[in-house]
Amino acid sequence: MKCQLINTPYVPIGSGLPRSNTPGKPHLTDVMQSIQKDLGTEYKGKGFQDRYLTMDLGFVWEDLLSYIYSERSAHRIEEVEFQNIVGSPDGINDYDNVVAESPLLATPQDLCLEEYKLTWKSTRSHPRDDWKYMTQIKSYLRMISGLYEMEITCCIMRIIYVNGDYKGSGPIYRIGWFNFEWEEIEENWAMIYNHAKEKGMFNI
Repeated sequence: MKCQLINTPYVPIGSGLPRSNTPGKPHLTDVMQSIQKDLGTEYKGKGFQDRYLTMDLGFVWEDLLSYIYSERSAHRIEEVEFQNIVGSPDGINDYDNVVAESPLLATPQDLCLEEYKLTWKSTRSHPRDDWKYMTQIKSYLRMISGLYEMEITCCIMRIIYVNGDYKGSGPIYRIGWFNFEWEEIEENWAMIYNHAKEKGMFNI
C-alpha cells in the first residue's frame, strides 16, 4: 500500500456564492462586521489553521442541530428580512417546549429564538460578554418579531466549546438562556439599521 498526506488549501463551503438570497439588501452579518471594523474589534486571527475551515465547522454544527431539532421541536425558517436587512436565524422554538427548563423564560410568549454556536473559546468566557453573539441574537429577535408581528424576547443558545475549559476537559456542551427587555432589542436594532444606512449598504 502507498499512502501520502498532502497539505492543500481549503475551499470554503459555498465559495463564490452570495451570502444572501436577496441581492441589494445587506445581510446582518455584513452590517455587524462593518461595525466591528469601525470599532477596531474585527476578527484578525486565523483560527486553528484556516479561518474559513473554522467558520465552516461552525456551519456544520448549525446544520446538524437544525436538522436534529427540526425533528423534535425547533423549526428552521427561511432567510428573514426586516427593514431591508436580511438574516438567517438558526431556529424558532415553541415557547411551551422550553419554558419549563429555565426561570429566565418566565415571561409568557409564543416563540423563542434558537441559535447554535461552535467555538474555540474557553468555557470561562460567558456568551453574554460576547458582543457579536449578543448583537446577533438581539437583531434576530427584532427581525422575527417583525415577521410574526409579536414581541419575541427570549433566545436559547446551544454552544459546543471544542476545547472545553482548556484544562483537559475535552469538548463541553452548554445551553445559554437569554431573555431581553424589549427596549434592549429596539436599541440594538436602531444601531444596526442606522449603521447600514450611514454606510450606504442599501442598494435597492
